[in-house]
Parts: sequence; C-alpha cells; structure tokens
Amino acid sequence: ADELLPELFDEGSELLLEVLGGVFEGKYKQDGTGCDVQDDAEATHADKMTKDEGQLWFTENAVYMHNKVRAFAGWPGTSAQLVVQEKGKDPQDVKVKIIPTRVSRP
Repeated sequence: ADELLPELFDEGSELLLEVLGGVFEGKYKQDGTGCDVQDDAEATHADKMTKDEGQLWFTENAVYMHNKVRAFAGWPGTSAQLVVQEKGKDPQDVKVKIIPTRVSRP
C-alpha cells in the first residue's frame, strides 16, 4: 500500500489535469454528457460486510492484519479473541477491540 499510494496519486493527478479544462469548458457535464458513463448492467454487487469479517487471526501476516484494521475502521471494526490465564485460575476468553496498528520494518 505504501508503494501504491504515490503511484495512484501521480496517475490521478495527470488524469485530472487532462480533463479539468474540459470540465470548465462545459465538455463534461454532471448529467454524463461527454463522459464515459458506467453500464449498470455490467456492474457487480458486493455482499454487505458482517461483524465476523472484522475478526483478526494471528496466523495472518502483519501487513495483512494492519490493512484489515484500516479497512474495517469505524464499522464493523476489528477485534481478536484472546485466552487469558492467571496463575492458579481457569482460562478466560477475552474479546479485544483493535483500533490503531503499526507494522514495524526490520
């Protein structure tokens, strides 16, 4: 993601500069005139997200989990199930909400 963002910024800036003059000249209009209008028949549907999708598993790599936390920020959020056991006591399942994350590079 860190490598892709500058590339997308550069590409998007160039594309914006290519069409911005046409917007001001009236070549491209809000009703779609002059634009490539999406064919709704070709559009695909994404299923609604569920809270279960925000569950983190520590078998996944750190970058994947970090991106998952970023993707699910707000709703449904991300969480992890941990087992905590104090000396001499029974283990307890604890659900932990994960908010900020950071991946350290070696």
